[in-house]
Amino acid sequence: MRLIILLCATTICTQIFAQEKIELTLGQCRQMALDNSEQALVADNNVKMSEHDQRVATAQMLPNIEGSATSVLLLPDIDMSGSKTQMRGAYVAGLQLTQPIYAGGKIAASRRMARFGTEAAEEQRRAARMDILVDAETAYWTTLAVDRQVRMLQRVAARMDTLRQQTQTAVNAGMAIDVDLLHVEAKRGEVLLNLQKAQNGRALCQMQLAQIIGVADGVEIVIADTIFAQTDDIALAANLDNRPEIQLLRKQIEVAEQQEKITRADMLPSVGLTAGYNYYGNIKTKTPVPLDDGSTMIYEQTMSDGMFMGMLAVQIPIFHFGDGKNKLRKAQLETDNARLNLRHNEKLMSLEVRQKQQNVADRRQMVVIAHQSLAHAEENHRVLSNRHAAQMSTLSDLLEAQSLLIEAHSALIEAQANLMIAQTELARATGEIKF
Repeated sequence: MRLIILLCATTICTQIFAQEKIELTLGQCRQMALDNSEQALVADNNVKMSEHDQRVATAQMLPNIEGSATSVLLLPDIDMSGSKTQMRGAYVAGLQLTQPIYAGGKIAASRRMARFGTEAAEEQRRAARMDILVDAETAYWTTLAVDRQVRMLQRVAARMDTLRQQTQTAVNAGMAIDVDLLHVEAKRGEVLLNLQKAQNGRALCQMQLAQIIGVADGVEIVIADTIFAQTDDIALAANLDNRPEIQLLRKQIEVAEQQEKITRADMLPSVGLTAGYNYYGNIKTKTPVPLDDGSTMIYEQTMSDGMFMGMLAVQIPIFHFGDGKNKLRKAQLETDNARLNLRHNEKLMSLEVRQKQQNVADRRQMVVIAHQSLAHAEENHRVLSNRHAAQMSTLSDLLEAQSLLIEAHSALIEAQANLMIAQTELARATGEIKF
């Protein structure tokens, strides 16, 4: 029994600790960000709403069938030349069908406008998902960079501890002076301070990443990637056709053109067919009928009957003081503005793409320079370490080489992270982010 309880407790504890630490790949980060984002859910709902609008627009060309029922209580009775009509509980019930036949092209234009609205909502959803992925990837690579900074500083701190012990031993043996130990202690304190700052930064980055992917606070996120992957082609073509913002602007032009057709349709004749069937009943009449003997007899009759009605209606606008012409001109100007807006934004987005391309190229060059600087710093540190071991250089020179090595490592990590972020931003600017 105790063994069973112990096994259950061990299983529960394992699950609890497993939930406090997760390993996250870039693909998992992207998917979790999309699943957790309220912005993505709102975009999905907007697409669904536009689809309902499209169905509503389609229904306008279909027959409209309505039913009605009316009960009448009329007091007092209607007296017409001595004949009384009694409508107490009389009723009328019927069905009516209305079918638009021609509306100047308004119905077809409304359907196309609704379809364009759905397509625009889908582009808005694509833009929202791209923005979410940019934020997710930026947080992911930033967290990886800070984590690598922490690990690098931890290794440096361990080396400084070793150097401190060696220097202390040398001081005790009279082979070094107290000033050397103070220099090591000062440099060690500087490394520990930077390590603490990096650890604080990692905690903040993990909090931000956890918020993006929907993980509870306190859960440690372990970045699965250990290297910064670089794209081979940084000169993505400045083709804006894949960018959702361009597609949205083009949809706005198409919607404006359909609105122009709807406005023009208000100036054209419209034809509609109406057919209905009504049934009325419980209408009572009381009519006095004279008899041969001079007396009068009241003749009562209850009326119930049905009737069919069919009507073809034609409406022709004739004159309304230029109202339709002014509305049409306004709609045409709105279409012109939509085209001008597209042209203006195409120029701005083309400039943005060129800037992002240059940014990627610059940051890739910075990675190359950082690699070279790190190689020089490592060689410089190796040489001075050997010289210091052979008592051919001072401790200050070794500590200075150590500082340069730390700076070179940090610069490379920062340059690599900046390059990854720049590549993501370039993909967003060209609409090439894949889901």
